[in-house]
Amino acid sequence: MLFFWLVLLIVAVSLVVFLWVGTLFFQRYIYTEPTRGLYWQAPAAGAVMGLFFAGWCLLVATTPGVTPTDNPY
Repeated sequence: MLFFWLVLLIVAVSLVVFLWVGTLFFQRYIYTEPTRGLYWQAPAAGAVMGLFFAGWCLLVATTPGVTPTDNPY
């Protein structure tokens, strides 16, 4: 179970980094400066997406009768 949470933590941190760097690159490419709230917006979006993926994985993992070939979600 620790491996499960570790993987989801790595996914959430990767999302934060990807969103932060991607927004910095894209907004500096289009505009003269990036958004002012990027220091809290990227971690918030990464945390929300990480929680969504964690909930989805828990839902699939705890559903009775789920097999790799028969997944209802």
